[in-house]
Amino acid sequence: MLCPRSMWLPSVEEFCRRVTSQRLRASLLIALGLGLTPGCKLFGAGSTSGSSSSPAHADSCVADTKAVDDLKLKLEGDLPIKVSATLKATIYLRELSEKLDRDASDACMNIARDLDSAKVDVADSLPPGEHAKAACEEAAKRVKDARDKGGVVLLGYPQAPTCSISLEDFTLCAKDCDQTVASLGGLQCDADLSLGRCDSKCDGSCFIQNSDSCTGSCRGTCRGSCDADFYGKCGGRCNGTCDGKTSSGKCKGTCEGKCSADADGICQGKCKGECGGTCIDPVKKAKCAGSCLGKCSDPFIAPRCGAVAAPAEMVPECGAMCTARLARDARCDAGFVGLSVYNSAKEGAGDKLVHALSQPLTQLLSIAEGMKDHVDHSVEATTNAFSSLQEVLEEDKNAKEQVSDCLETASKAREEATNALQMIRDASALAVGSIKD
Repeated sequence: MLCPRSMWLPSVEEFCRRVTSQRLRASLLIALGLGLTPGCKLFGAGSTSGSSSSPAHADSCVADTKAVDDLKLKLEGDLPIKVSATLKATIYLRELSEKLDRDASDACMNIARDLDSAKVDVADSLPPGEHAKAACEEAAKRVKDARDKGGVVLLGYPQAPTCSISLEDFTLCAKDCDQTVASLGGLQCDADLSLGRCDSKCDGSCFIQNSDSCTGSCRGTCRGSCDADFYGKCGGRCNGTCDGKTSSGKCKGTCEGKCSADADGICQGKCKGECGGTCIDPVKKAKCAGSCLGKCSDPFIAPRCGAVAAPAEMVPECGAMCTARLARDARCDAGFVGLSVYNSAKEGAGDKLVHALSQPLTQLLSIAEGMKDHVDHSVEATTNAFSSLQEVLEEDKNAKEQVSDCLETASKAREEATNALQMIRDASALAVGSIKD
């Protein structure tokens, strides 16, 4: 039962409707001296009273997953599954936007604070997307100011991390939503990314942390030799430039180009030697000491996916829900931003920039590039779930009457989350781009 309108102050009603965290909502109402008045139900507000065929309350049906579970609807066939999964997909998409907004905002705020002690004036009340945009615009501005004042020229080598989801978690989610999944056989990673530990033959790329014998690309510092796009110290022959001057021999300063031996710097090409970071070795290995990206001659141990190939028989709304939920829980590994000062007119200005940018930019790369496919898959799947459900409801007027208002609210929430995700991606890319001239 919802609170009678007469029992609320207008501003509190709006607050209660918008705050989705039940615990926070209750705590703040008590702090305001309003308490939990008789007849007001703050928890499980998504449930309906009276007849089980009464319309789902539009203001609360996507407050959280409990509100969805509490809905009392009289629906036939697999409609209860479809409605529940579509609403939960919306909630998870919104939670994904909130999570990425926090991550992007924190990274950009840290950059801004490290470069300038002045307060970062970004209102906490801004919604997801808007908050990240404001924070990252401020960060980019301060990076530009710091570079201009210090006369700093930076060389950046950003490499996006590999973001993946757990195949086991997706399978459990799918089986919990759609009982027929258990009889369909095991779900598989889609072709775009299959990652996991491989104790047999790895046919693809092997991701090894802090390798002492890397023969591939190195997301980190390469010590040995580098055949392309090197920047750093070189004890061997430097082909490219040495301290900005054309070089094809020994270099006592900073080498940019190729380094034949005793390299110690950032390598965008093939690194042979030690990799202080993540070595991505494309050579087929009898056993991968890290994570194998590609195919394994035996089943992967703890496999992870860029996307899951859901069988056609699976309820599509369940696939959408699990896609959005697992995107929210995705893990990003092996990202790296190599930053080197090419020139600095003011002593210490370049080092300050490198310190301020290195770690936050890796986080921002995860959002701008690493999570791109997961976000796109989640948005597309959730949008398709709405379309699929609407088609079914057109044939069932009773069901449509029960859920149409709730679905309209959910559709607006989906659109807001979709727009926020695009803004967050753009904001992250803006901050990453601030290292460029």
